[in-house]
Amino acid sequence: MPVRSGRRVSTGPFWQALPLEVARALPIELRGFEHRRIHGVMKFHYGRPETHYEAWYHSGRGRVEVGLHFEGGRDLNAAGLDFFRAHMVEVKASLPRA
Repeated sequence: MPVRSGRRVSTGPFWQALPLEVARALPIELRGFEHRRIHGVMKFHYGRPETHYEAWYHSGRGRVEVGLHFEGGRDLNAAGLDFFRAHMVEVKASLPRA
């Protein structure tokens, strides 16, 4: 839970606002994602839930971590790995803290 002025506050408002804030930060053509919250993690995908982004809130650090997950079959996961392997320099350059 987030901490304000030495006391814990509910994360409910954070999770409720997160999809709207994510949508606002994306170009219009990428705002049509689906999302759901499961056990303190919110998952975002574009119609293929086996390939999704996950957002976690780390209360002790006051940070949100976002990860891209490939949880499909071998061929789908291999294609994702091949894509990122071929574009790793570009990806890292656009995400300086990655």
